[in-house]
Order: sequence, then structure tokens, then C-alpha cells
Amino acid sequence: MDLRPGLINELKELGQKVVAKFQEELKHIRQSSIDLDAIKNIKVEAYEGVSNDLYQIATVNVINALSVQISPWDKNIMLKIEQAVKEAFPHVSLVSKDGSVYVNFPPLTEESLQKVIKQLRGITEDYRQNLRRVRNNVKSKLDEAKNSNTISDEEYRKILEELDKVTRDFRTEIEKLAKQKEQNILGK
Repeated sequence: MDLRPGLINELKELGQKVVAKFQEELKHIRQSSIDLDAIKNIKVEAYEGVSNDLYQIATVNVINALSVQISPWDKNIMLKIEQAVKEAFPHVSLVSKDGSVYVNFPPLTEESLQKVIKQLRGITEDYRQNLRRVRNNVKSKLDEAKNSNTISDEEYRKILEELDKVTRDFRTEIEKLAKQKEQNILGK
């Protein structure tokens, strides 16, 4: 029985899920300029029991690096849009006028910049740990096979090396994404 393909595929599948969740988490971290995707994808319960992404119920325009105009197609849902934006971004100021909601992000001070960077590094470490847990879970299956003499020592070492390589590749991807986000936060 060849365990290698199953274990490697399991690690790749789970590793991809970890990276995808990390990318999703990065969208919610503040940067020096507006992240339009993070705003467009705010969930708004515009109508009873129906949750929509903001871009599905309004036009979203960037005014400048720190301001956005949201123009709902149905003016009756402006209050719900304001609530959803305030919940997603508690630090913003909102102004409603002329049938639109204007969202103003405060500029990052040096102190708030350092807090955001610290938050990013903490989240990055959490996802590195998640990746290690995934690798250890897959490795435990490999260990079971070795202990029950299902595979040879040589085969065990080869599979373990491949598991480690796949894990390193995912870790590198997480670190690359974190570095890019840090550059965006710093406005570089």
C-alpha cells in the first residue's frame, strides 16, 4: 500500500485551506490606503433575512486614499449600510448626504501603524501554527503506518521529507503574503 500520494494530497489540500483563510483574514487588516475589495465585500442585511455583499446593492467609489462614497440603489437601506460599515470598520467616520454614505478612514498615526503591524504579525504566527498542526496531524498518520510496520524506514524518511517540503512551501507562501500586506500597510 502506497501511503505517499494520499498523505501528500491531504497535506496539500489542508495547507491550501489554511492559506486561503489567511488571505481572507488579511483583507480585514487596515492598510495605509483603502482596500476596495474589503469594503465591497462587507455583508449587509439589506432586506429581512437576506445578506448581500455591499457591491451587490450599491455603487462603491473611491474618492481619495482615505475616503469612499457608497451610493445604494435603494435609498431605504442607507441606515443598514451605515451599520454594516461601522461594524466592519469601527474606526471610520460616516456622513450621509445626497443619497450616499461617505466613509472616511482616519490616517494611520505612527502608533496605530505599529499596532496594525503587530496585529499582522500575530495573525501570521497563528496561521504558521495552524500549518504546523496540519502537518503534525498528517505526520501522525505516517507515524502510525511506520509503527505498525506498514512502511519501511526508508519509505518513511522519503515521505517525511516530502511532507516537510510541502509544509515549507506553504509557510513561504504565508510569509510572502504577510510581507506584501506589511508593505501595503506601510504604503510602500
